[in-house]
Order: sequence, then structure tokens, then C-alpha cells
Amino acid sequence: MKNKYFFNLIGALALGFAAQAQVLNSGFENWTAGDPDNWSTSNSVGAGLVTISETTDQHGGSKAVRGEVVSFFGTLVPPFLQAGEEGLGFAVSQNHTALNLFYKFNPQGGDRFSVNVACYNNGTAIGSGAIASGTAVASYTPLSVPLTYFGQETADTIIIQFAIIGPNTGSDFHAGSEVFIDDVSFDGTAGLNENPGLSSMAFPNPCSERLFVPTKPGAKLHVFDLQGKEIQISYIENNGHCQLDVSSLDPGNYVYSLENQGSLTHGRFNVNR
Repeated sequence: MKNKYFFNLIGALALGFAAQAQVLNSGFENWTAGDPDNWSTSNSVGAGLVTISETTDQHGGSKAVRGEVVSFFGTLVPPFLQAGEEGLGFAVSQNHTALNLFYKFNPQGGDRFSVNVACYNNGTAIGSGAIASGTAVASYTPLSVPLTYFGQETADTIIIQFAIIGPNTGSDFHAGSEVFIDDVSFDGTAGLNENPGLSSMAFPNPCSERLFVPTKPGAKLHVFDLQGKEIQISYIENNGHCQLDVSSLDPGNYVYSLENQGSLTHGRFNVNR
């Protein structure tokens, strides 16, 4: 089993890849010894543990990848798929706006299909994107994961991670949940800030208990630390702004992203007590 599962391992590694423009083996057409080429999996084929497998139930081409939560000697093991040899990602030469894919999902017990993307420059996280959905999807359906960037740097490495997770944290996943994934691609070229006037108006900044971010009705708010980890934080949308409760955050710098009707607005704020 390959265990390079965590994005924060990358910061300690020197990565040397030739520049690539798109996802390697994006249609999962090429396989070696039970694993898709250029991807790391949770399989241990020699030991009989197979959570990731090749399938001809595809969206495009002749193959796709199938992941399933299986019982292995009485222990449930979820499928896990991460881009790059040993899960170390692959090289890029620009910032993309989104990761796109086609998928089908048959969840059991409230399980969710999870997609995580981490963007790095010289080993430091500079952007990310994440989606976790528990909705059953019977036929191949497009899914787009918006990518948010925290600074002016251009990504040189991207890690893509697919998994099945439970409805709660920890090992709360269920046997028989399965996902099919095919035709993974990037979309567009991202700029850091599509509306700098709006993002610069977050106040007060620095803040200690509350932060107010101008927005529009229906916007989705995401908050990240500088390592790219999304922070769960409560907020109230009211009268043209979001009121964030930052009282539980440690002092330091954070990044927020507002998603509204396909556009992204980014900004930074500082918690200071």
C-alpha cells in the first residue's frame, strides 16, 4: 500500500518534474500491476486488498477507474487515489481556475465522494480546492472543483486526491459505497483576484472577534490557513456582507474566497489579539 496520502508531506520534499500542461493519464487508460499509471492508490494487490480497479464502464475512451469501500479481514478500507508517482503530484506551469471530471457515485450509509486539490510553488501551498458530496449519481455527470489561490505565485506542482469518506469524521464509511471517475482535466487560467476592490474592503483587518466581508446574496464563503487547509467557520450573511466569527481562530494570517455565480473573489485577513 502506498502511504503518501497527506498534502503537508510535500513541503519537506524537493520536487523536480518537467512541465506538463494537463493531468497525466487523465482518462485512466493505462494501468500497470493493478494500478493506474501516474496515480498512487490504496491498493495492496499482492495482499489481496483492491479498492481501486480498472473498469470499462467509462465516460470517454475505453476505460475508467472504479473505487469501492471493501472489507479487508474484517476492517473496512475506503478507496483512495492520488495523482503522481507515490502520490507526489505532477508538474504544471500555470494557475488553473478549476479541476473538472466526470463521475458516478453510489453511496451507502451517507458516505461522500471527496475531491481535494492542492497547488504548490517550490514546496509551499499556494492554492487549493475541495468538494465532498453525498448525492447519488447514477450516470456520468460533470463535476467542477473551483481552485482558490492565496498569493501571486504560479503553481509548479498540483496534487489531486479522490476518496470516499463517511458522513462524519474518522472511519465512518460503509461497505459497498462505490465511485467511477473519468476524464479529469483543468479549466482556464486563474488570476489571483477577479475583483480586488471588493476583497480589499474586509474590515476590521486585523480583527479579533468579527470580520465583515462585502458580498452578494447566495455567495459561498471559504476560509483557508496559509498551508491551504480549509477552516470551518461560522458566518451570517446580512445586508450586503458576511459577518465571520473569528473568535476561535488562532492569531495569524488567513485567506478567504467568495464564490458567486461562477466568479471568485479572494482576500487576506489577520487575526490579532
